[in-house]
Amino acid sequence: MAVVKTLYPAGTAEECARCITETMLGKGFSQGREADRYTVETASGTILVLVFEKYFLWQRGNLTLTAVLDTAEGGAVRAHLIIAGANEGTGAEKKLLEWLEKALPAG
Repeated sequence: MAVVKTLYPAGTAEECARCITETMLGKGFSQGREADRYTVETASGTILVLVFEKYFLWQRGNLTLTAVLDTAEGGAVRAHLIIAGANEGTGAEKKLLEWLEKALPAG
């Protein structure tokens, strides 16, 4: 089951992407991996799509984070986060979401 949340952090999309990347690659007991990063420049601003995998030992499996960062709603950064992959329940997904919420600048 996936955990999905939309946040409106402070800072630029690139600053938020850096916070997400640092959390996914360095937080916890296992190092994550950036699977892909895609950037699109549009008339209404930048859209960044980030995809990460992170192994959770106590779940014995990988979680996948897809983060879509954009400024399409009038300049404020919107971070749409989708976390999925745990075997049972959503405990690992919720823990990862908690880490990301703490890492992103308060908006």
